Amino acid sequence: MDISGQSSVADRGVCPHCLGELLWDQENSERVCTSCGAVSQSEADLFEQIAAVRGPEGVRRSAASSMAEDIGVSTTIGFKDVDAAGRQLGQSRDLKQLRKLNTMVSWDSKKRRLGKVSMEVQRVVQSLGLNQALGERAFKIYLKEFDAKSVRTRSLAAVATACVCMACRQMDVARPPNEIVAKKADVDEKKFRHYYRMLLSTEEARSVPSPANYVSAVAAKASLQGTTERMAIEILNRVKGDARLVGKRPISLAAAALYLASVKSGDRTTQLRLAYAAGVTPITIRKRSLEISDMLSAGQTG
Repeated sequence: MDISGQSSVADRGVCPHCLGELLWDQENSERVCTSCGAVSQSEADLFEQIAAVRGPEGVRRSAASSMAEDIGVSTTIGFKDVDAAGRQLGQSRDLKQLRKLNTMVSWDSKKRRLGKVSMEVQRVVQSLGLNQALGERAFKIYLKEFDAKSVRTRSLAAVATACVCMACRQMDVARPPNEIVAKKADVDEKKFRHYYRMLLSTEEARSVPSPANYVSAVAAKASLQGTTERMAIEILNRVKGDARLVGKRPISLAAAALYLASVKSGDRTTQLRLAYAAGVTPITIRKRSLEISDMLSAGQTG
C-alpha cells in the first residue's frame, strides 16, 4: 500500500502507539501510521487514543504547554520519570540536572503566574468544548488587559473564564449563558462576571453600536413624536459612558430612554408598546428605566 501517494503531507499527526508520523488516507478516510501501520478513523478517535495513553490531565497539560510555548511562557519539566507516551524512563543524571535548572529559571513569579493562567485557560476551553485557537486568543487577551496593566486579581480561574468569554465575543463564537459558563468552568459566578464586565469596559469592547442609533427605529414603531425622540437622545447622551450600562443591550437602553422621555413630554405610551417595538420584554424596559433614572438623579445631585 503506497501511503505517501494517497496522503496529504499537510495533514499530519503522531501515532499514540509508537509516536511515528501519521498521514491521512483520503480514499479510506483514515489516519495511517508510517511506522507501525496503526489506523485511526478520525480526529476524535486519535484524541481518545492519546487520552487513553496519557490520561485527560496529560492531554490538557500538553495542549496548555504548547500554547504557553507559542506565547513565550517557559516549559515546565515535571517530576515523573515518564516520556510523552507515558512509558517509564530510567534514572538519568541529565534529567535531574534539567529539572534543577528548570526550577532555577522558572522561579520568577511572573512566569509561574502566566503558566497557571495558560493552564486555566486551556481547562476552561476544554470544559466548554471550544477549540485551541480560541484559547490562544483568550491568553493574549489576558496578556493585554491584565498582565500588561498589572491588574490585581483574586481568582485566576475567574479571570481565565472571563478572557475565554471575551475571546468568544471577538471571534463571534457561540457560548452558553454566563450561569452555565460559571458552572461548567467551576468558578465563582460573581467573580467571573466582575472580570468580564472589566473587559467589556475597555476601549476595544466599546465597538458596539450606540443606543442612540436605535432611537429613531423604536420611536417610529411605537408611534412617538419627534420631541420625545430628541429628548430620548439627550437622556442617552447624559448617561453615556457610565460603567453601569456596560454589557446592556443598546436597543433596550434606547427603548428605556424613550419611555422616560415620553413621561416627561406627555407623549402617551406604555412599556409594553415600547418592549414590542424594541423586541425585548417589559421587565427589561422597567429595569433599564430605573437604572437610567438613578443615573440622572445622581448627576443632578452631583
